[in-house]
Amino acid sequence: MTADSRKLLCGVSSESPKTPAATPNFKTKSKIRSKRSNPSCTYNIEFDSRKQWPQCADIINIVRNQGQCGDCWAVASSSVFTDRYCIERAKKGLKTKVSDPDNQSSDEEILSCTSPTSGCVKGGHTPDAWEYMKNYGVVSGSNFDQKTGCKPYSINPETDGPLPTPKCVSKCTNSKWSIPYKNAKKFGE
Repeated sequence: MTADSRKLLCGVSSESPKTPAATPNFKTKSKIRSKRSNPSCTYNIEFDSRKQWPQCADIINIVRNQGQCGDCWAVASSSVFTDRYCIERAKKGLKTKVSDPDNQSSDEEILSCTSPTSGCVKGGHTPDAWEYMKNYGVVSGSNFDQKTGCKPYSINPETDGPLPTPKCVSKCTNSKWSIPYKNAKKFGE
């Protein structure tokens, strides 16, 4: 792989995000850190969400393949949204089947619709992805190989880049999907 090809896969944009992240208060963090570094601390520092919510382990274990598209920011945001959706349902005693394509959020929608300046080559920002999911919602969509959900990932992981960013369309791209686009939206907070 050439250096230019590797650079294309580094999808977090060097431009400022449209939605600025909160500026951390380092003074507060220092105080917290000093308390945690106390040798007599007995806090359990290991946490595994698959153990905390075993009914979501199969969903949390899904590894998404972005292929040669520099959209790690979109794929990661969509994956975390899917995990959080399952966890929130689990807290209410509801089951979320990994086999139901409606339970996976669409990487493709986040990639193509978050911002006109985001994409496979231009990269993007996770705060913008979360802002999009909060304001506009996200539909379902699986990995490329599964081709299920409203907007499955259309970028073949075997294709060499650079790749064009799919167009943002306000409809399901999977003709076999029966839930209308407007009704398929799930919203983040």
